[in-house]
Amino acid sequence: SASLRNDPRQSASPQNAVSPHVDRTLQRCYTMEQRGPHRVKPYGFVSDVFKGFPFARLDATLVLPAAVGPEETRNHALMFAGDECCTWDLAKDEIGTQEPTKIAALLPGCPFERVDATMSFPPGHCPKEGTEHTAFFFYQDRCCTMDLRDHSFKPPRPICDAFPGYPWPRCDAVFVFTPGVGPGYS
Repeated sequence: SASLRNDPRQSASPQNAVSPHVDRTLQRCYTMEQRGPHRVKPYGFVSDVFKGFPFARLDATLVLPAAVGPEETRNHALMFAGDECCTWDLAKDEIGTQEPTKIAALLPGCPFERVDATMSFPPGHCPKEGTEHTAFFFYQDRCCTMDLRDHSFKPPRPICDAFPGYPWPRCDAVFVFTPGVGPGYS
């Protein structure tokens, strides 16, 4: 049924790996070589890479800075699936929040019921003044910003207003190259 395909908590167990109700392409992780031609390679399934991860798919991830923001979220990642999210403890390489949490409960003030993509810049490499401690959240054709220091949100606006010249009506994924790594455009 369609509802099983859309449920981010649909189990990624071996029984479901062969089920016609689970699209395994939504459950893959990929890695990109940081040097050379930047080949993208399959890395594994979400459930294999992130042990204990509560969702069968991953819609977006935001790595929170180690030295900015509330103490309990430092060195964590926010991981989004559907209208829920959890935290991942980067130091321990394990789930931080034990249960999936509604986005609105974990991030009060977030104007989006779902998150398609996120973006933040490495310290000292922000292209626009005032974005040093800012994370961008994208949902459908809109984006909003979260201040990484206190997790407060600004109201959403059209992506084309926030990023003049952006050629697409929505943003499904973002990849920010690490400074000094990669080809000349990074």
